[in-house]
Amino acid sequence: MNIVNGKLKEASNSEYASHLEGLLADGEGVLATYKAINDGIVFTNKRIIAIDFKGITGKQVRYNSIHYKKIDMFFIETAGVGDRDTELEIWVAGESIHLNFGKKVDIKNLGLLLSNYVF
Repeated sequence: MNIVNGKLKEASNSEYASHLEGLLADGEGVLATYKAINDGIVFTNKRIIAIDFKGITGKQVRYNSIHYKKIDMFFIETAGVGDRDTELEIWVAGESIHLNFGKKVDIKNLGLLLSNYVF
């Protein structure tokens, strides 16, 4: 399953603030934000929120929410010589969700973030 199109790069935690208004629960805060060409993903202290801008104008937005307690397992992959991207793959209800990140993203730190909330 693909919930974000493109290679993700680190972004400011305020990048999607206007889009998250009214979506965050009481006590929920943004921990990390990543942006692709049009789409993005936000890691909060309660869940992962994928933001998918639809159409040419991007006015229609689809939000996918994955609560950490629903994640069965995940793996991270660091960049290598031939493959310069980093990757995160998570499994929810037996289905794989694959995310590609740029080589400058500290994927180990992202793995640590997930470890603190998933397990």
